[in-house]
Amino acid sequence: MTVNELQHIVKGIKYKKSIITLDHWGHDAVLKITTWVDDINTGDRVPVHMSMAYASEGLERMGRMSFLNEVHRLCRRWEEHECDEQFLVEGVRIFNPHKEDEDE
Repeated sequence: MTVNELQHIVKGIKYKKSIITLDHWGHDAVLKITTWVDDINTGDRVPVHMSMAYASEGLERMGRMSFLNEVHRLCRRWEEHECDEQFLVEGVRIFNPHKEDEDE
């Protein structure tokens, strides 16, 4: 499938109140989910993004279902990230998706 065909598929995907896009330039492509959450410090509604990068030719080798699995995987990564941020024990976040090496 061409990147244009994949972008057309993305336009038909609905996931919560998120926006899913497939941006393409040259030999690179980025699958991105954008959604809005309440900032944990201010409470303000803010846009947040998560993305996965691909080589365009790798995407073009995918069939429709393989590509949809990639989009679904991105959505699951997003949910896991949000779960880690929102999971508190006695008011303390114990799983921090923004920190690489966790202290025990």
